[in-house]
Amino acid sequence: MTMTAVSAFLAALGAGSVVSYFVTGAPQRRKSRAEVRRSVLMVERLRMTGANDEEYRDAIREVIATALVARVPRDLVDSYVYSRRASWALTKEKREERGEHSPLYISRDVSQYLVAIGELLVDYLWQPTRTRLRLRQKLRALSAEREALLRQDREGHGDGHFLGLRYWDV
Repeated sequence: MTMTAVSAFLAALGAGSVVSYFVTGAPQRRKSRAEVRRSVLMVERLRMTGANDEEYRDAIREVIATALVARVPRDLVDSYVYSRRASWALTKEKREERGEHSPLYISRDVSQYLVAIGELLVDYLWQPTRTRLRLRQKLRALSAEREALLRQDREGHGDGHFLGLRYWDV
C-alpha cells in the first residue's frame, strides 16, 4: 500500500479528524495551561504578601476555573488548592499571634510538602504528557507525606493540623 492509499484509508475511518484535532488544538491547550500558570503565580504572590481573605479566595477560584478549562487532573488541582488553603490559614494564624509584620515561620516539613505539590502542578503544566505518566504515584506519595504531617501534629510536633482541613469555604 502506498502512503496515499493509507492516508485515504485513515481519512475514511475518521482518523484524519482526530489527527487534525490534536495538531490544531495544541496552541490552545498551551494557552490555557499558561493561564493556569498565571493564576498559580497570583495565588503564590498573595499567599506570601498576606492579602485579604476575599482576594485570596478569588485567586483560588481563578486557579480552579482555569485548571478546569485546561483539563488539569482534578485530584492534582484539589491537592494544590487544599494545600494552599492550609498554608493561608496557617500564615493567617501566625500573623495574628505574632503581629502583622513579623517574620513567618512554617515548619520545614510543611514547607517542603507545599513546595512539592506546587512543583508537581507546574511540572504538569510544562510537560503534561511526561508528568501524567507518574502523576498517580507522586500524588499517592504526597498524600502519604500529608498523613505523616497530620500524625506528627497529633503527637504535638508540628503545624500540619491545617492540612487536615479538607473542605473549606472557597
